[in-house]
Amino acid sequence: MLTLVIYHMRCTQIFFKPATTPEEIKQVKEVRKAIDDMSSMDNPKKKVFFWNNRNARRKQSGTIIWWFKEWLDQVGHDKASLLMHTDAQDPHGQDLPHIIEHLGLTDGQVMLSTNKVSPEQLADYYRACDYTINISDAEGLWPCNFRIFSLWKPHHC
Repeated sequence: MLTLVIYHMRCTQIFFKPATTPEEIKQVKEVRKAIDDMSSMDNPKKKVFFWNNRNARRKQSGTIIWWFKEWLDQVGHDKASLLMHTDAQDPHGQDLPHIIEHLGLTDGQVMLSTNKVSPEQLADYYRACDYTINISDAEGLWPCNFRIFSLWKPHHC
């Protein structure tokens, strides 16, 4: 129980505040530019969706990619990108690079962020994206949803 309390205290100091200082705003813009640069589809109005979770079956990471592709097929592949921050080849999850390649989403429609980052960097990812997505099987709301809610990002759970 003590670990949860400490985690949430740290969470409130990092995630429950928007970027307000010039340095923070600059950092968020740099993160967004890096995300946009990963895509070969040039569209300044493109929306970026963010998914941050463990790549485990119950998190339905592969399903999200399939659904995102179906949605892009309707609205246009240049209209949005999905940034997934996870272990792309978790032994308890799906082979996300294989799914992305199999579906032909290799022009930046789905991007993987696999490096460990600090909580501050993770907060910048949330701030730099337009929308967040969270889905899971047989689980309730937990930390990533609270981060989403705290930053007032449109989301789908």
